[in-house]
Amino acid sequence: MKLNLNFNLSEFSKRPSVTIAFSIICSVVLWFVITSSGETDWKKTVHDVPVEINLPSTSDLNVVEGEDATVTAEISGMRYNIGNFHGEDVRLQASLTGVTKPGTYTLRVEAVNEEGRKYEVLSITPSTIEVTFDREVERDIPLELELTGAEVPDEEAFQLGEATISPTMVTIQGPETQVNRIARGVVRAALTEPLSATEKLDLPIVFLDSDGNTVPVGTEGSLVTCNYETVRVEIPVLRIVELPTTLSFINVPTDFPLEELEYTLSNDYITVAATAETLSRYYEVPIGYVDLSQLDLTVNSSLTFKLQLPDAIRNYNNIENVVVEFNSEGFEAKTLSVRNIVIRNVPPDYDAQLLTRSINNVRMIGPSEIIDGLKSTDLVAEIDFADQEVQTGQYEVSVQIYAPNKGLVWAIGEYTAVVSVQEK
Repeated sequence: MKLNLNFNLSEFSKRPSVTIAFSIICSVVLWFVITSSGETDWKKTVHDVPVEINLPSTSDLNVVEGEDATVTAEISGMRYNIGNFHGEDVRLQASLTGVTKPGTYTLRVEAVNEEGRKYEVLSITPSTIEVTFDREVERDIPLELELTGAEVPDEEAFQLGEATISPTMVTIQGPETQVNRIARGVVRAALTEPLSATEKLDLPIVFLDSDGNTVPVGTEGSLVTCNYETVRVEIPVLRIVELPTTLSFINVPTDFPLEELEYTLSNDYITVAATAETLSRYYEVPIGYVDLSQLDLTVNSSLTFKLQLPDAIRNYNNIENVVVEFNSEGFEAKTLSVRNIVIRNVPPDYDAQLLTRSINNVRMIGPSEIIDGLKSTDLVAEIDFADQEVQTGQYEVSVQIYAPNKGLVWAIGEYTAVVSVQEK
């Protein structure tokens, strides 16, 4: 058997596997040649390198301007290390020597000496940056309202109320130097048409310095912010109307003909001014209460009440008092004793025994035609435990005096009786 030892190099080189292997070997050899060529001082210019400003934790200063400064740095190092470097791959910092208080400083830019750094900084352009430092402060600013053009279409039917703003104070925050420029905060409302209803507006705040110049707050480029962008301005429009006055009575006997008690008021109506919303809840002006048990028309037939209106209602004519004048003509008084004493509404777990046999010196008031014929037997003294606190033992309880079915007659004063109460 005869072996064929002839080797064809041309055909061997055409094989794909041989081509790939040859390419890999060439790449490795080329890389080895480059890295062994001594290019340890390869230089590169890196643009847009940010400058770190590292304030110590104990400092009360903040960077106001200059924190986004960038520079150009020329660096050197192994080509395979720095070949793909960009601005963020190079660390530079500003020297804070001499920065002790608010102000604008020219700071030298220098390289950060970090462990394992694989490049050297040859030059920095520019070599310095301008940085402004200040303290961050807060301040409360009261707001003032400047209202112009506010009027109503008919002054006999409408009235302007006191305009308000909400909130009345805001908080601004920012660099101390700029915050201290602000002297006032104003809200300006300029109306062009008469108002017949309450107006509510959301308006911006204008901040002014001591010379009246506008200080930008919360806008682009401003370093001062405010916790409110707008505030609510309310301009009330009050309707002028007349509301009837009313008088109420307390301690009125059961079935007492109160409608027969004649009286007049110095003001049957009170002119008031209030918003439409308020007037939808109020239909009258109560002037007060008359205690019938204290109304002795033989002594005094006139009572004066101080007019008190709700805060939401304005006293348009500034009337301070309303006088009640009772018709006391023909009224007389008589003193009687009451022996008809009854107890009502005793709780089922108690027994109540009356110890008082007679209530003396009861003063009754009424027209002479009733009083002249009024006798002790016409009167009833009632003890109602529904209106009393029940306790055991002997004690005094209040008594109501009535003259049932006798018409316009009532008892003056306060009366008591003694009872004995025991649990069953």
